[in-house]
Formats: sequence, C-alpha cells, structure tokens
Amino acid sequence: MSIPCDSPDRDQLRRTVEQFNSGEYYACHDTLEELWLCENEPERNLYKGILQVAVGLYHKDQDNLRGAIRLLASGAELLEPFLPAHAGLDLGRLHDEALALRDALESGTDPGPTSPPPKHIHIKIINNSVLKK
Repeated sequence: MSIPCDSPDRDQLRRTVEQFNSGEYYACHDTLEELWLCENEPERNLYKGILQVAVGLYHKDQDNLRGAIRLLASGAELLEPFLPAHAGLDLGRLHDEALALRDALESGTDPGPTSPPPKHIHIKIINNSVLKK
C-alpha cells in the first residue's frame, strides 16, 4: 500500500522538533514517520535517523535499555551524512548526545531521565528560516 505524499511539510518538521524536545517521543515518531514514508533518499535517512533516536529515548524511558542502546546507535549512524547541520537543525549535537547516552547506558552509568532538562537530549534549531514554508 502506498501513502499519498505531497512535498515535505516544514511545519511537520518543526512539530517533530517540538515533540522531540518536550519528550513526546511516541508522537514524534508518528509525525516523523509521515515525513519519512513520503521522502526519497538521502533525506529519508535524515528523518529515519531522528526517528530512531526518538524511539531509542522512548525505550529508555520504558526501561528497555537494550532497545534504547541499539536505536540510539543506529539513529546516530543514519545522521552522520548530514553532520554537522542540515535542514536548519544542529545534527552534530544530536548525534553526539545520542552516542554519549548510548555509551552511558552500555557502561551502566545512566545519567538519569531523558526528560526533563538538563539531562534531556534535544534538537537545536540553528536556522529558523529553513523550517518556514
């Protein structure tokens, strides 16, 4: 089954960032999935990478550390071609924070809850004009 797709909606990307940054990882997943399914390579991997980091954080919050470690690593890997920034987002920071949390979880030195801040991994918007329609 194919999903009817229009051009990527920058409002959806902005909503994704807001959901991610507020710890609404499940909602972020749903919003990103719409973008991901409608996009072509290589942009599809950008959305898939953010989605996997979000799901990794969701798993961490659900105490599924194995799933969190796996998805934080794979999400960070998918972001690598877009570093340090793409689509107005600081992906270098997201990448590094995801890997730092993965490392902490693997070593058993969990820094605490992923939300609320300051221990919250977040996506920093570095160019608002890119996210405007």
